[in-house]
Amino acid sequence: MKEIIHIQAGNVSNHIGTHYFNTLESYFSYHASDDRYVDIDHNVSFREGQAPNGDSTFCPRLMLFDFKSNFGAMPKISDLYAIPFEEQVETWDGRVDISRHPLYERNDYQRALDEGLDDFELDDDRKKENYFVDPLSIRYWSDFNRVYHVPRSLHPIRPPQVFHDDGEDQVEIWEHGKEAFDREDAESDIMDSDFRLFIEECDMAQGIQTILDSQSFGSFTIAMMEILRDELPKSTTITFANMDSLDNHQFDVLSANNCRKVINRAILLQRLAELSSLTIPLQSASTWKVGSWSDYLDADFSSQYHTSAILSAHVETATLPLRLRTSGSDMVEICKQLNWRGNTPFAHLSGALPAPVPLKTDLLVSDVMHDFSASLDYAATKSYVASYAQRNVLRGFNEDEQISADTWLKSRFQLPEVLMPSTWTRIAYPLPTSFPQFFKGALLTSSGRRNADVTFYRPTYTTPSPRLTTVPVFTCLQSSPSLASLFRSHATFISTFLSKGGDVRVLGPAFGREEVKELCEDMIKLGDAFAVDGGESYNQEDDDGQAGNDFGDD
Repeated sequence: MKEIIHIQAGNVSNHIGTHYFNTLESYFSYHASDDRYVDIDHNVSFREGQAPNGDSTFCPRLMLFDFKSNFGAMPKISDLYAIPFEEQVETWDGRVDISRHPLYERNDYQRALDEGLDDFELDDDRKKENYFVDPLSIRYWSDFNRVYHVPRSLHPIRPPQVFHDDGEDQVEIWEHGKEAFDREDAESDIMDSDFRLFIEECDMAQGIQTILDSQSFGSFTIAMMEILRDELPKSTTITFANMDSLDNHQFDVLSANNCRKVINRAILLQRLAELSSLTIPLQSASTWKVGSWSDYLDADFSSQYHTSAILSAHVETATLPLRLRTSGSDMVEICKQLNWRGNTPFAHLSGALPAPVPLKTDLLVSDVMHDFSASLDYAATKSYVASYAQRNVLRGFNEDEQISADTWLKSRFQLPEVLMPSTWTRIAYPLPTSFPQFFKGALLTSSGRRNADVTFYRPTYTTPSPRLTTVPVFTCLQSSPSLASLFRSHATFISTFLSKGGDVRVLGPAFGREEVKELCEDMIKLGDAFAVDGGESYNQEDDDGQAGNDFGDD
């Protein structure tokens, strides 16, 4: 089966995860004649079960954590599994007074789904009523959720008792997050009951895919991963870590929150290097810079609903090979190839949504894709981008477009084939009605077929776009020397913090100066592991042929 167990922790992560599972749900075919997604194995990320009324169900194999206030109108037990009130066993024949907490108002989109109104199922006249998400109405990730969850998936968490809020990011003392997990695990039996049931349902699990918020749920998730590593020492884990918006170079050692943020983030990276087979840091959307990659989008980059949709499209596409019946991959293969050096368990997430079709040979990398993890060198003077290894996924391309894209990839990254495998599929990225319609111009017809007179490369738009059902996407996971700066910037901050007499007490009782010094050394080691000859430059000719041999001998 090659099942994957998913973990989502934090508000940003659950925005991304909601889009992610909405997309996976859209692959389900409910008509025998619909074979568009026959190559997708739903059992990888969904479990088949049975509702109390006997109906068969497919629900995500997911452990979802967030603060109670972020769940919005989503109940702990969904309608699919809820027992009607009149069927509940009566244990008291006296008077019963029921006091209910005021309920969150359900989003109009959720009410439309409850009534069976979905844009894809409506006739042309009723489609004009626009039964899809109104971006301005989104307050919670549950507002645009399309899937049902089994009760053991949902875990509303109480915030730690001592919690620091700087107005944008919630910043906790590291140990408080661990204590919060220990408390929830003791009260709800998260590991020995809920998670174990997911494991026992798997025939041959390939691993765990985690997405977490670095500040609000970093130490909480690490506490969980430590238990998982003890109980499943050979398990493969791929982690997407949402970072906060703070610039590492803002050396304000007088700000307790500033210091706590950067050092918490360094601790998270340190622990993930030990606990996760592969980690992909995701930079805050507030740090994104618009460019050619965003020419085809009319997205609001201040909207979490919009930015999480972009990230989710790339996360789902990057992991698509894990769910393909043919020409797919597994987690072990991906982690081994990207970390063939053995000491670089981190990667970039980069890509283009929508992908420029065709990929013309004169396009620079910066014309095509955006790096959501760290700053790759996209200087116009460079003919190609430095990379140790990468995995490409290109979807929605026809045969001629694949040939053109393959030529472009080889010219821009110049890696041996063993270090740059590509997955090609004609399955374009589906756009359920929950996905924002922020694409510019008439890119595709409403049927999802490309207009022969329109390309994605800098077209002139004169008419509003019809409702799109699919778009082509290009995504890659990449290990490169540029990741060295991620760790070195943390090391520089910590060194400055110590040299200027920073008060380590702001980090909590678990960290003294010696622990912080050790953390700084670990950041330096990780930076050196990614750098070449102690620097950021990389010359493919120096390693020509050697990389493939090292990988083959691993």
